[in-house]
Amino acid sequence: MSHYEQYIGKVFDERYRIDAVLGVGGMAAVLYAFDLKEQQKVAVKMLREEISDDKQAVRQFITESKAVAMLDHPNVVKILDVVIREETKYIVMSYIEGETLRSYMDRVGVLPLNKTIDILLQILDALDHAHSKGVVHRDIKPQNILMLKNGKVVVTDFGIAKIADSDTVSDDKTIGTVYYISPEQAEGAAIDHRSDIYSLGAMLFEMITGKLPFNADSTVAIALKQINEPTPSPRDHVPTIPVGMEQIVRYAMEKAPENRFQTALQMKAYVEELQRDPFAEFAIAPADQYRIAQEEAKKAKKKKEQEELQALADKKEQEKQRKKESEEEVIRIKGDSWSPIPVMLGILMAFVLVLTVAGFYAVKNVFWDSDLNVFKDNSGENVIIGDFVGKPFTDADQAHLTEDLGYHKVTVSYEYSEVVATGLVISQDPVAGQVRKLNAVELKIVVSLGSNAVENTLPDYTMADYRVIGAKLADRGYKVELVPVESSALESALILKTEPAAGSKVYDGMTVRIYYSASPKATTVVYNFPEFEGMSETDAAYYVDTHELNLISVKYEYSDTVEKGKVIFSSVSKGPKPKLTPLSLVVSLGVDPDTIPVPPSTGDQIEPSADITA
Repeated sequence: MSHYEQYIGKVFDERYRIDAVLGVGGMAAVLYAFDLKEQQKVAVKMLREEISDDKQAVRQFITESKAVAMLDHPNVVKILDVVIREETKYIVMSYIEGETLRSYMDRVGVLPLNKTIDILLQILDALDHAHSKGVVHRDIKPQNILMLKNGKVVVTDFGIAKIADSDTVSDDKTIGTVYYISPEQAEGAAIDHRSDIYSLGAMLFEMITGKLPFNADSTVAIALKQINEPTPSPRDHVPTIPVGMEQIVRYAMEKAPENRFQTALQMKAYVEELQRDPFAEFAIAPADQYRIAQEEAKKAKKKKEQEELQALADKKEQEKQRKKESEEEVIRIKGDSWSPIPVMLGILMAFVLVLTVAGFYAVKNVFWDSDLNVFKDNSGENVIIGDFVGKPFTDADQAHLTEDLGYHKVTVSYEYSEVVATGLVISQDPVAGQVRKLNAVELKIVVSLGSNAVENTLPDYTMADYRVIGAKLADRGYKVELVPVESSALESALILKTEPAAGSKVYDGMTVRIYYSASPKATTVVYNFPEFEGMSETDAAYYVDTHELNLISVKYEYSDTVEKGKVIFSSVSKGPKPKLTPLSLVVSLGVDPDTIPVPPSTGDQIEPSADITA
């Protein structure tokens, strides 16, 4: 801590005077300071100098500040300022005088029921606010809960992605302290707000028993227990714990997220019920209660919609009835002073109308539509577009459509296709079955040139390192899928077989599946890869860096269809794969400058960029 004591007495940015060092963690030092501008006490969290040049650490530091900046709640620490510069990086937060829940538990021991519930409800309020903003804490533990003298509870360190230390597992999305992390965090699977609920359940277990739910000699062993072992009974440690409280712990610590409390508000409702009645027992599990509530909400919504539709139908029927009654009233009034003149005029007008229509059809059929009409344009008749897709299309077919059938224009283009044979139509516009005027039809036909892929023979890679071969195949344009096979007899990472088999004909873009040996434990370590294609290079690099993926290579190619700086191709498809799957990316350089036409007025030549990595 002596290193940071050199800052005592100094003023950061002519505003924050450092008065003391509060503590030093794995990622940052927390300093006690005084804001000279606002005349208030503040806490300054400064990134440790030895990791301030670490891009990942800086990103994590910024992530925390962004996450907390989104939140505004009395039970969440308030962020006041963020300073990120080359020489120094720090966050300024409200200074909270109190002790951590960890310190309080160490001092007091097992917490009384009423105190536990009071702390729990305030934490749930904070989590509900954070989750509503899309922020998942990921590291709920007693060290991150501050208790003020007035009884207020404040949750700190929102959004932080901790650097691994003796108590922390950090594997893909696994971020948090191992004693409290959820099974999905321990497995490196995707996490959401329900992971916070599990961690809160684990912390609650310790609050009411004075014991950790899972403990072992190593962090790995503890993580495996979080994944595989059922939650122990709190009442086995402290028999006087109410049954309802034990149920709340078990519901929060269900292994599958879908079986836990689904929201912080739902868990809060159970806790409040226990606060009203300490002897309460819950007959319905929260997952079932949540499902029933959702179904009832859907039924209520459907009923409301039906009622609204019925009300609309009733309103229309009433309007129809009023209109009918109004018409009957008019007829009744007219009937009192009836005269034959309107009737005679109506009959006369109907007679004239009939003669006019009959005359029109006579002229049309006898003259206009007959062959005597020299002005008739038969090319304006309707024609149904034929179906050409999947059929041969030649120059003779094109001539037949234009010269014999009278199509206005037929355009033929050619493209390579991996699925449509040479000479057959890939697509047409307009599509078959549409109706067009013959003299206005402009038909576009795309004909296949066949496959443009280069044929190769897949070598025999048996017993080679799958990581090396996978990277090579990806660089050659193949899509690689890796399948681990448990084997205790073979060394890990050796290729057992491929699909297609060795000696098979393969083409660019084909998928090659590699089966390789892996230890039984290694086969359980998988990572849910995202869809890299379409990501910006910056986002992809950040994702790979922060999740410690096995990026083998990044190539750059020109593209007419993909925006500059976006990923065109990823060697690993979206979905669960082994964590160390070799990953190769191809990034777009945008349109090839050599293909851009030179303006005729200047005569200047457009040269390709010298720096193709720009």
